Amino acid sequence: MRFFGFTLIAIALSLLAWRQFTPKPRPSTPATQFPTIVESLNHQRQWLKSEFLRVQKAESKAALIEQGRSLFLSEFPIILNSWLGTPYDFNGHAANPGKTPVACGHFVSSVMQNAGCQLNRLQLGQLPSQQIISTFIPSNKLTVNSGQPYKAFLNEIYAQGDGVFLVGLDTHIVFLTVLDGKMRCIHASRSSSKQVVSEGPKEASTLKRSQYRVYGKLDSDYQFLKKWILGEPFEISR
Repeated sequence: MRFFGFTLIAIALSLLAWRQFTPKPRPSTPATQFPTIVESLNHQRQWLKSEFLRVQKAESKAALIEQGRSLFLSEFPIILNSWLGTPYDFNGHAANPGKTPVACGHFVSSVMQNAGCQLNRLQLGQLPSQQIISTFIPSNKLTVNSGQPYKAFLNEIYAQGDGVFLVGLDTHIVFLTVLDGKMRCIHASRSSSKQVVSEGPKEASTLKRSQYRVYGKLDSDYQFLKKWILGEPFEISR
């Protein structure tokens, strides 16, 4: 009985600890608050890591992965929005949002590093889009479409529910977020705006025009979430 009582107390303390790290929706945040955002996410991710390493049962680990998914979905779009307005340049490789330019591939690698992924940021940002995506999600789990009508592509994305997608295009790479059924295309745009932008599906002309689209859903991949939580390195796909 004493052991059972201690077990209940441990579970209660664990739940109380998680409550203070439970992700809550927040509005778009200016880049000036970016270090606080990154620090907060890292703090919550480290808590998940310690719990994941502590528990033994597979169902307990699976529950922590699901909590990690909720955390990722809540906080990752805030990091993305912090980059809005950062200038674009083909040779740009900014590590953080601000006035230093960034190219589309380096935008992806920098954001993933901001979120806590352990990776070679500069090397990853120079790679073709499909190779960047397969660094996080295995190639056999990616969806590849060529010549697919834009409406059919959008319906395919919406059918997968809320999430964060990495999408490679003809000569570009973008993030797609679907939150509460609303889609945003966030990328370092080389069009007339020449900055990091967030576009709805109607305004996302680069996404619409592309004849080639390859994508993976980050938050639905167990191995991605596990490596992210544990801080394991993401080796560049060969």
